[in-house]
Amino acid sequence: MTAENNPADAKRKDAAGVLCAKCDHLNPPGSTECEHCHSALFRDCPKCGKTVQRVFSRCNHCGASLARWGKNPGHVHPAARPFNMWWVYAAVLAACLMVCYIIFNKVGNMNLGH
Repeated sequence: MTAENNPADAKRKDAAGVLCAKCDHLNPPGSTECEHCHSALFRDCPKCGKTVQRVFSRCNHCGASLARWGKNPGHVHPAARPFNMWWVYAAVLAACLMVCYIIFNKVGNMNLGH
């Protein structure tokens, strides 16, 4: 049994907070819904019916595999959907390339006394 699935470690993690399986936000102890993305933090085990954190890959109580839950545990509030930063990075890169092109084009056209 890994440290992630050890019930004693689960209690220790819960003392610090409850980790969201969807967005990795650390929620206060006792939370049932993520403060950031509003997805459920717990599910019932399909085998034994006990409540298990969604971040676990196996049930703490019976050891059943919970891998089929995946990383998409529930509804995400529209305001909490992540912004796609790749468009911002692409725009900044394009702007930098344009500035470099302009600078090198001007330097190349300068008559440096030759």
